[in-house]
Amino acid sequence: MRIAFLTTGFSQGNKEATKITISLLARTLQKQGQEISIITQGKSSEHEQGLSIFRASSPIVKGLLSYPLALHKTQKKFHILHGFSAAPALILRSLLSRHFSQNAKIVHSLKSYSKSKWGRKGYWLLNNADVVTVPTEVFKRRLIARGVKERKIKVIHSPIDCQRFVPFTATEKSKLRKKLGLSKKIIFYYGGTWNGKGVQDLLRAFTFLLHQHDAELLLAPRYPLEKKHLQTIQQLGIADRVRMVQEEIDVPKYLNAVDLLVLPYRSLVGTEGNPSCLLEAMACKTPVVTTALPELQEIVGTEKEVLMVRPRDPASLALAMARLLENATLRKRLTENAHRKAQEFDVKKIASELMKVYKIASIPVPKRI
Repeated sequence: MRIAFLTTGFSQGNKEATKITISLLARTLQKQGQEISIITQGKSSEHEQGLSIFRASSPIVKGLLSYPLALHKTQKKFHILHGFSAAPALILRSLLSRHFSQNAKIVHSLKSYSKSKWGRKGYWLLNNADVVTVPTEVFKRRLIARGVKERKIKVIHSPIDCQRFVPFTATEKSKLRKKLGLSKKIIFYYGGTWNGKGVQDLLRAFTFLLHQHDAELLLAPRYPLEKKHLQTIQQLGIADRVRMVQEEIDVPKYLNAVDLLVLPYRSLVGTEGNPSCLLEAMACKTPVVTTALPELQEIVGTEKEVLMVRPRDPASLALAMARLLENATLRKRLTENAHRKAQEFDVKKIASELMKVYKIASIPVPKRI
């Protein structure tokens, strides 16, 4: 099957989770015998890690015409045009691109809630797709409430690579901690650091935790840490207990070296509905504390795979962190359950589910008599 992925975020050096998960999915589908082309904005086409990336640039209609122009560069006819975005209106990329592949079926995946007001408009346009995928049932209900036909919507989770994210042995972890210079109890956070990620809540919770534990907070932000976070670190007097890693990290190694991963989300706006950080930690058997958002409660249960607290509640966050640090039996039970659950999100399984969606999209809709 010839499939075009239409997406943003494929500039060189981009570290966004969406690029990582889409690339992983594309390579997996290629290994399964599908022909994948990445269609995106930019000046030059290239091959990157086994993927063919076709780019074009157009200022017209906020760059929407870049996509049909890039698709035209492939000189191919596609069976599936699969668009990825947070904003529903960006299905227009695929609708415009179909001019050059008129028999193609359109699948559109909403990976997250859009951060912009403009990005939350145009849900009705999704009815022009053959299939719309979302990562959670919560998201599906939101689309239905905004007029998207229920029969068009399928829940397809975001993938992780369960062959890359694996738990290390105790010996391997000990050697790794020495190599990384980690001696205290290590609380870990990695990824984006905008307001919805809850980093301010983590910093305050960590301050409470220090009253009970000799710990260090290890931050690996995707981009340089915002000024307000740096100021908060100074104001709380915890600068000597906060370590930042600015360079790109080997995520599986860090997840296996730390004691806890904390994901204090205030909301999932701008974050994948199945956050990669959460799933990656689960696959590595790293204990996790996160927040009880409805979308996350679809994936994991508090006291079953992770500990969950109310968003924007640093005191409860600190108590949950302390509880995990102090209770080895609880850690073992949660991480064993979490590891099993993470396998449901393996990229091979998700790719197989996506192929079923492509076949559904290709089934002709009976005409009304």
